[in-house]
Amino acid sequence: MYTILLFFTFLIVCLSIYCIVSKRNMIKTVLGVEILTASINLNFVIVGARDGYVDALAQSFAIISIAIGACVAALALALIVNVYRHYGKVDWDVVRRLKW
Repeated sequence: MYTILLFFTFLIVCLSIYCIVSKRNMIKTVLGVEILTASINLNFVIVGARDGYVDALAQSFAIISIAIGACVAALALALIVNVYRHYGKVDWDVVRRLKW
């Protein structure tokens, strides 16, 4: 049973990596990152689940990762809103053309 669940989390990780790599829209990339963190959290919980209970360490890793992921998503969306206000697009090509 655990191998089936781990296989499905592996599929979700592959789909999220595809979403991150192939999309040009910044919002879709952030959604791909959030799906990736959710699947990794699910993987933590699956690995920590044995004999009908979930290990407290796996739960604490998942909860801390959820909190950090929420902060990262909020920061990324704030940056996307600023890019949209300045350039009128949420495409990665706009950010790539910036000069340092």
